[in-house]
Amino acid sequence: MTRRSGPPADAVAERDDLSTRYPVKALPFTPMAPPPAQSNELRQWRQRLLDVYGPMLTDHQREACHLYLDEDWSFSELAEQLSVSRAGAHDLVQRALAQLDRMEANLGHAAELMRRDEVEAELRGRAATRPVAKAKKGAGAGSSAS
Repeated sequence: MTRRSGPPADAVAERDDLSTRYPVKALPFTPMAPPPAQSNELRQWRQRLLDVYGPMLTDHQREACHLYLDEDWSFSELAEQLSVSRAGAHDLVQRALAQLDRMEANLGHAAELMRRDEVEAELRGRAATRPVAKAKKGAGAGSSAS
């Protein structure tokens, strides 16, 4: 007895028929934006990653990253607050930031949100410079007969 590999021929024909009847266009992939070179821009990018992926971190990591990035705490201040050594605070933040970078590399949500923000800003700029159409005179509630 010989076994065939793969799906039956009628299943393949049905699948091919469906793909021609219902063509699907894939959305373009938004590539991950490279980390900015400037220190301030890098901090803002990391804050964006924390906003997007923060709920996926542990409470301990999220608190440490929030205090480090948003509140601008030093590792010494973090260590005192979290009751760990300075090196422990540094490692905690660095591991969390590396995890945020991995999530962004795999998922790309922050880059997509940045792209959408840029499109929105462009559309708002166009809307602000576009002349507003004036209402027609004589039509509506403005006319009265005596």
